[in-house]
Amino acid sequence: MQNLWIIFPGVMFALQTVGLKFYSKKCKQDKSTNAFFMTLFLAITAFISIPFALSAELDPQSILFGAIFGLIFYAFIKSYSLAISEGSMTYTVFIVSMSLIIPIFGGMIFFERIPTIAFFIAILAFMVAIFFMNFSRQRNASMAFTKKWLTLCLIAFLANGLLLFISKYFQMTADTPNSQLYLAVGFLVATILSSSEYLRADVREGLVKFSLNKWFIILAFFVAIMTVLSHGSLSIIAKDFENSILYTLTNVITVLASIAFAVFLFKEKLKIQAIFGILISISGIFILYSYLIA
Repeated sequence: MQNLWIIFPGVMFALQTVGLKFYSKKCKQDKSTNAFFMTLFLAITAFISIPFALSAELDPQSILFGAIFGLIFYAFIKSYSLAISEGSMTYTVFIVSMSLIIPIFGGMIFFERIPTIAFFIAILAFMVAIFFMNFSRQRNASMAFTKKWLTLCLIAFLANGLLLFISKYFQMTADTPNSQLYLAVGFLVATILSSSEYLRADVREGLVKFSLNKWFIILAFFVAIMTVLSHGSLSIIAKDFENSILYTLTNVITVLASIAFAVFLFKEKLKIQAIFGILISISGIFILYSYLIA
C-alpha cells in the first residue's frame, strides 16, 4: 500500500495543469486578470506552506536557495500557464517534460558527471519523439503551433529544467537542507514577483473592476492546493524511495495523467504518430532520470 504513494505527486502535478487549463477556459483573459489570478493562487500556496516551514529551524542556506527557487518558479508557472492557455495541453506537457536534459548538463559542469551511451540514446529518443509529434501536428489542424506558444513553451522548458537542477544542487550542497523552508520561501518570493507584475499591469491598463465569478476563486484555491500537495508530497516520500525510481515515475505519471486529462476533459485528439512519439519520449525520460539521479 505504501508503494502506491509514489503515484501521488505525479497526479497532483497533472491536476495542477488541469486547473490552469480550466482557468484559461472559464475566466476572462487579459494581463491584469491573469496577474491577479497568479498572485492569488501563489499567495494561497505560500500561506499554506509557511506554517510547515516555521516548525523547523531557520537555515540561511535554505532561505537563499528558496529565494532562487522562487525566482525561477515564477518564470516557470507564468510561462507554463500561458502556454497551456495558448495551445495544446498535451504538447505543452510533452515539451516541458523533456527539460530534464538541463540538470543533466548542469551535473556535467558542476558535479563532473561523465555522459554515457545511455545519455546520447535518450537525446536521440527525444529527437525522434519530436519528429513524430510534429508530423502528427501537421496532420491535425487543431494542434497548430504558433510563435507565441513555442516561445512560452521554450521559457517553461528552460525554467523547469533550472528548477530541477537548483533542487538537486540544494540537496547535495546545503549543510542541513530544510525542504519545507526552501519551498515556503520560494512560494513567497514568487508571490511578491506576481504582485508587482499585477500592479504594473493594473497601472498600464487602468483600474480593473473584476467580476470574480465562482470559477476564478475555486480554481485559484484548486491550483494552490495542487501545487502544495505535489511539491510537498514529493519532498516527504523522497525519504522512503530511491531517487531514481521516485523522479522517473513522478515525471512519467505526470505526462501520462496530463495527457489523459487533456483527451478526456478537453477533447484533445491524438493521432497514432503522436502516441508513438509520447511513448518514445517516456522511454527517454526513464533513461535520463536513471542517469541523472543514479
